[in-house]
Amino acid sequence: MRALAAWVIAKRSNALVATSAFAVMGLLFPPVIVFSFAVLGLITMRRGAHEGLFILFGAAMFMLLMVLMVGQSLWIDFLVITSLWGVAWILALIYRKMAAPAWILYAAGLMGMLAVTGFHLVAGDPSEYWLEFLNNVLRPVFEEANVARSSAELDDLFVRMSQVLTGSIAALVCVIMIISLFLARWWQALLYNPGGFRKEFHALRLGRVAALIMLGLIAASLIGKFAVATDAATVAWVLFFFQGLAILHALVAQFGLNVGWLIVAYFLVPYISPALSGLGFIDTWFDFRHRLPKLLNKH
Repeated sequence: MRALAAWVIAKRSNALVATSAFAVMGLLFPPVIVFSFAVLGLITMRRGAHEGLFILFGAAMFMLLMVLMVGQSLWIDFLVITSLWGVAWILALIYRKMAAPAWILYAAGLMGMLAVTGFHLVAGDPSEYWLEFLNNVLRPVFEEANVARSSAELDDLFVRMSQVLTGSIAALVCVIMIISLFLARWWQALLYNPGGFRKEFHALRLGRVAALIMLGLIAASLIGKFAVATDAATVAWVLFFFQGLAILHALVAQFGLNVGWLIVAYFLVPYISPALSGLGFIDTWFDFRHRLPKLLNKH
C-alpha cells in the first residue's frame, strides 16, 4: 500500500491515471472504486483544493471520453462516479482542515441525510418509486432464478425492500466515502506521519449531540412514523459503526491483544455490525476506552 501511495503522489500524471483506472475497474468490480476516491482524497489532503480539482476534472474528462466511445449505456455510471468524486473532494478538504476523522463522519452523514430528504421531496413516496423499479428491473431476474415460491411472496419481498432501499443506499454510499477517506488518510500517514492515522482513528468519537440527534430520528421514526426520519436514522446508525470499530481497535491496542482478534472481527462484520453500531452509540455516554482499562486495573 505504501508503494502505491508513493507512486500516486510522485507525479500528477500518476494520480490522474490511478483515479481514472480504478474508476474504470470499479465498473467491473465495484469494491475497487474505493481506491479511486482514495487517490483523489490523498492528493487533495496533501496538495490542496486546486490540485485535487485538477485531478477530478481530468479523470472526469477521461470518463466522458470513454462514455462517448463505448455508448450511452454508461451515462448513469459517469454521472454517479463524477458526483462521488465531488463528494470525496469536499470530504478531503474537510479532513485537511480539521485533521479529525469525526468531522468526516459528520460531513458524510449530513450529506447522506440531505440526499435522503431531497429524494423524499422529489419522489414524494420513495417506496412507490422503488416498488416500480423492482417490478420492472428485478422481477424477471428473480422469477427466472426462483427466488420466491410464488408471485405473492415476491410481491411481499419487493414491498419490504422498497421501504428500506432509500436509507440503505444512502447509508452504503456514506460507508464507501468514509472508507475511501480513511484509506487516503492512512496512505498520507504512511508517507509523511507514520502512526498518525492510527492515533486519530483510536480517538474517534462522535459526541453526545450526534447521539441525541440519532435518538430524535428514532423517535420520529417510531412515534411519528415519518419515512424520511427512518431513512435518515439508517444513515446516522452507520456512523456509530465506525465509532464502534475505533473502540475495538483502541482496546486491542491498549490491552496488547493479538491483531488476530481484529482480523476475526473484520470477517464477522456482516454479522456484528449492528453490535458495533450499538457499542459506538453507548460509548457516547460510557467512554469505554478510558473507563474499561481503569476498571480492569482495579481488579
